[in-house]
Amino acid sequence: MSLRFATLDRPSIRRLRPGGKITEHGITAERLADGDLRYSVNVMVDGKRIHRVVGKTSDGVTRTQCEDFVEKVRTEARTDRLSPSEGPETGSDIWRCRGQLH
Repeated sequence: MSLRFATLDRPSIRRLRPGGKITEHGITAERLADGDLRYSVNVMVDGKRIHRVVGKTSDGVTRTQCEDFVEKVRTEARTDRLSPSEGPETGSDIWRCRGQLH
């Protein structure tokens, strides 16, 4: 699902002065002193806070890549939560013990 951004859009990002920040939907764009833009992510996934610096625009990072990162983290959490656990096989352990008693 694509998010709609009201404050973290291209015109607002271009107007940022050095030291200025804009945060929306857990994505932060911060204008650095050298004029570069740093993107970071701060989201809650499965009760855990995820803080990551995704990168700078000089390295080719865009807001879309930040959105993709958030989506990937949430998808991984969802698949881990819904997949069956890798716990011990108690049924086979019972039969193995029963065979050792006889």
